[in-house]
This record gives sequence, structure tokens and C-alpha cells, in this order.
Amino acid sequence: MIGCYHAKDRESGFLNDVAFHNQIVSFAGNDVLKATHTHLTSPSQRGLFFAPRFSKVKQDEAMATHQQLIAAIMDSDTPAVSQIMHDHVVRTGIFVLDSIWIGQAEKG
Repeated sequence: MIGCYHAKDRESGFLNDVAFHNQIVSFAGNDVLKATHTHLTSPSQRGLFFAPRFSKVKQDEAMATHQQLIAAIMDSDTPAVSQIMHDHVVRTGIFVLDSIWIGQAEKG
């Protein structure tokens, strides 16, 4: 995923990002979370990833967060993993909601 990002391969980056998130969710061992995540990351979400609002700045932020998360997991730093995941989910949720609201406003 990070290699794809540096190579500017957005399609492969997207697919690797989905796989990365699926793996993180599977670590939780929570079937409800897994089903919810699967529903939220359906192929229809691809449009959001490729949306013009998903700027270079957003990509940079996402990759930095993923790198921090990987480091925290490798260090077995549970409090850091928890905080990084919490912050990432909140930021992503805000981005998704903003994108939906902007899309609805544009359809007007």
C-alpha cells in the first residue's frame, strides 16, 4: 500500500488499502465489526477514494497514519494503536459525511 502510494499507483494503492483495513478489522475478531466494515468498504466506496476531494494532502495524512499504526502494532503499543485507530476512524467518518453532504448539495 505504501509502496503503491509512493509509486503514485492509485488503483493498486486503493486495493492494498482495502486489504490493509480488512486485515486490521480481522484482528478484532468481531463479526459485527467485520460485516459493518465490509458493507462500508464496498466497491461503491471506490468513487470516494478517487474523488477530487481526496487530495494529495489527504493521501499524505492517510499514509502517515497507516505508517504510525503499523509501527504501533509492531511495537505492541496497544494504547497508541487504540488512539491512532480512533482518530483515523473519526477523521474518515468526517470526510465521508462531508463528501456525501457536498455531493447532495451539488445535486441540489
